[in-house]
Amino acid sequence: MEGIVRWETLDGSGKIVASILAEALLESGAYMVIERSKLQEVLDEQGLSAAEFIEKRGTEEVGRILGADVIVVGGVGRFFQVDGAVWIGDVSFSARCIDVKTGELLWSVSPSVHTAGNVQDHARAVCREIAAQIKRTMASD
Repeated sequence: MEGIVRWETLDGSGKIVASILAEALLESGAYMVIERSKLQEVLDEQGLSAAEFIEKRGTEEVGRILGADVIVVGGVGRFFQVDGAVWIGDVSFSARCIDVKTGELLWSVSPSVHTAGNVQDHARAVCREIAAQIKRTMASD
């Protein structure tokens, strides 16, 4: 399945989490990922944000233009590192996968982690688990 991962950014954290999730989905073998730069080119041509583009053109048109079966969209609520006696990583985000032909929501996740360690390592572990769960779900269908 081919898809796009696009994220709303909060101090650059959206790009970081989107990149980590795209990597995890690609590594799982469940998805082929289309580079976000391709999506950005189309958005720049249209003079629209991702949300405006999907709203005005529809998910099917986005998929047709980009050659994608699904779109993964999301946002980051928290993404920071607390430096103290022990490093604390705090990350929370949401992701939704939309079938571009039907507009159907295929899956949705909203993980949140607040524990000792590096925030990017936490995000990577959560994204790998999400990708593994999606692959298991797709295999059982």
